[in-house]
Amino acid sequence: MVIPALFDVEHHSYAGVGENAHGNEIDQWAAPVVKKFITWADYSTSEPSLAGHERDLVTAGILVYPPDGSVPAEWRWFGATPKPKDKMRIDGDLFEVVGQPVRADKAWFNTSILNWRINLKQVNG
Repeated sequence: MVIPALFDVEHHSYAGVGENAHGNEIDQWAAPVVKKFITWADYSTSEPSLAGHERDLVTAGILVYPPDGSVPAEWRWFGATPKPKDKMRIDGDLFEVVGQPVRADKAWFNTSILNWRINLKQVNG
């Protein structure tokens, strides 16, 4: 049984465009490309317990089928592999990619469903 990739994610690939006068990289992202993901891998938020502290951190992960998977082509990830500094927009919320995709093709259990986990974060406040 294969789980369909039904949910949309907008992938904004990082495309730094050189350095400014101070030697800092100039941030820029490519236009978003809509791709599919299977499901949330997890989703959690840490809100401070101290009054007056407004910052919270959301960590999440999504599962996607890699480009060379054995599922229908419209469910597979295509184009650029997600990388740090890329951004993903899901249901209007913008997340930043953390690290490289985690591969699940060398799992200890027997699986015929190859997938990647893309780790995401969002800092508010």
